[in-house]
Amino acid sequence: MRKRYKASLALGISLLGAGFSYPYASAGFLGGMVHNGFLAASIGGLADWFAVTALFRKPLGISYRTQILTRNRERIMNAIVEFASEDLLSVKNIMKVVKTQDTARMLVDYLRLRDGRQKLLEVLDHVLLSSARQMDCERLIQRLRPILKAGMAELPVPQLAARLAELLASSESKGDLRAAVQKLGLELLEAETVQQFLLENISQLRKKYEAGSAGRAFVLGLIDLSDEKILQMLCRRCGDWLDSLSDPESAAAVMLEEHWMALLQSAAVQERIAVWLQGLAAASSPMEWEQPLSRWLSGKLQAAEPGWLSLVNALAEKKLNEFSRSEELQQRYDHFVKKILEERLQRHHPMLEQLIQQRLDEFTDEKLTEFVESRIADDLQMIRINGSLVGSLVGMLLYAVVFCIERVYA
Repeated sequence: MRKRYKASLALGISLLGAGFSYPYASAGFLGGMVHNGFLAASIGGLADWFAVTALFRKPLGISYRTQILTRNRERIMNAIVEFASEDLLSVKNIMKVVKTQDTARMLVDYLRLRDGRQKLLEVLDHVLLSSARQMDCERLIQRLRPILKAGMAELPVPQLAARLAELLASSESKGDLRAAVQKLGLELLEAETVQQFLLENISQLRKKYEAGSAGRAFVLGLIDLSDEKILQMLCRRCGDWLDSLSDPESAAAVMLEEHWMALLQSAAVQERIAVWLQGLAAASSPMEWEQPLSRWLSGKLQAAEPGWLSLVNALAEKKLNEFSRSEELQQRYDHFVKKILEERLQRHHPMLEQLIQQRLDEFTDEKLTEFVESRIADDLQMIRINGSLVGSLVGMLLYAVVFCIERVYA
């Protein structure tokens, strides 16, 4: 039986008891004490019923100082938003929880215990195969023709390597890079494998965050922030980031171009370009190798079962094994993840307050009353039950005291 029914039953018994015991109120000590006990229980139960009901609605139609939740809605909502965003879910408190977690150990456990290694390799294969299918090898080779026409035999390899790096760093190449990253990124966001991978990790992080704190779980439930909704928000934010690549002056495009330029300027990449050009320097004409190279590259990259994929997987396995064994790599990874997370939280934390405020604004007065009442009403009914019980005991005690005083001074 719900506490509300128990409280109503206690009040009903008090009222009936007060009515039926009234004829015996003056029949003696026992009858008077029983009647006064029921009467006091009825008064206490009615008073507490009025007080509890006044929190949510107008008891007996009385509007003065009642319907407290609705009348104070704005103040209560502001207090909830401030508490949730500035205290419970502040950047400091979130990072306090995050810093207690070993993200590297979590990744290692995921790779070892939850078949995460295979899932991660599946995502990597999907990314690489999608990139290979979208690559226009003939166009890539044609883009190299002007460089080779300048004179492969006469031009020193270091200068040729520098010219190639300059071409790859040109505005046109950057535009192609942005378009390729944008197209590939949008396809990845829609891939079922990637979606499932992200959803599983979101679920694990949410459980870690909610562990041992009913307040966090209550606030996340209050704003209806499910794993699927977090995934939708993440995909929407990633989609917005990818869409911003269309603007060459956007922060995302500038960051991508900076990383691309840093890659081209690295000694390792320039050395590989130089080695590759040395092998081409002996060709008598670009046309002699342009078509064969294009067909060879297309065949290798876009084969139904590309052989290079197994080599990449073997390299990925090697790196994952090194990561699992190296405490230094794990510490660097843990520090990097927490640093990135803290930066993103600092940047986007105002969105949290807006999200909570938006979610609360969706509640009408009726829905808000139903939501709050469904979670605390049963506990409030104990006030009514205790009011009846305490009232009856106090009533009988007072009656006994008055009865004794009257007998002493009679």
